[in-house]
Amino acid sequence: MLYQLTNQLHEIDINQIEPNTRLIACFTHQQALDVKLPIDLTTLIAQPLSRFCKAEVHADCMIAAFSIPDTTFHKKKQFLLGIWNEMLVFIDDTHTAEAILKTLAETRQWKEPQLGRLVYDFLEMLVLDHPQKLETLENQIAGLEEDVFKGTLNHFNHQMIAIRKEVTTLSHTYRQLDDLTMELIENENDFFNDHELRFLKLFSNRINRLREETLTLREYSMQVREVYQAQLDLRQNEIMKVLTVITAIFMPLTLIAGWYGMNFINMPELTWQYGYPMIILCSILIILFCIWLFKKKRFL
Repeated sequence: MLYQLTNQLHEIDINQIEPNTRLIACFTHQQALDVKLPIDLTTLIAQPLSRFCKAEVHADCMIAAFSIPDTTFHKKKQFLLGIWNEMLVFIDDTHTAEAILKTLAETRQWKEPQLGRLVYDFLEMLVLDHPQKLETLENQIAGLEEDVFKGTLNHFNHQMIAIRKEVTTLSHTYRQLDDLTMELIENENDFFNDHELRFLKLFSNRINRLREETLTLREYSMQVREVYQAQLDLRQNEIMKVLTVITAIFMPLTLIAGWYGMNFINMPELTWQYGYPMIILCSILIILFCIWLFKKKRFL
């Protein structure tokens, strides 16, 4: 896929390339090996895909490697971007860059055709759905918080761990994207003018705001986790309280059972006609007294 940058992106054939034309190309690795362009793609093609976002400055170009998790977090969008003075070349086997360029070609028009502005719009499209994803994560954490207060604590840890993993992944991605953008802003090869650098700084600010949101979500998840732990402690305290009350009620009965289990000969209650019913009555009275006492002391 090859575009010419004027006031918008126009798809052209490789035979239509004219001198001093701003070009945007998007190829797979295999296509890049076979295509013939006015520039040497050897450095870009030799660059391996990275598991994180980074940028490197070379003598004649700048190469940026992207690794962005999709909204499902099941896979990553990995591709390379080579920046020359009048040309951008994407090496993309996942068709991520291809889809974004098609969208830009259909929806964007520029007063001045500038590669820096195109890079800015491309980066914006790359994270376009991320605010919605962060809002979804926030709603999930809020839902877990409601469940905790309702006493529904089943599978809490499993869900919270998954959410925190996604938040952490996004936070690392935004930090890497900011480092990549700052490398572009350094503009060591003088590819961008001041107007283009201003847009790149806008994207850096946007990425920093997204990262701040992830940090806020991380703190929120920690607070919900603490609330969950507090609810567990309350449940355990209630259980221990019930067990303590039951133990306190039956301790006198245990004493009576142990006392009369000695079976000494001179114990008059053993031969008394009403000894057995009297022990039953005493046990019932002791239980009632203990219950009344605990309720008075607000233990029950």
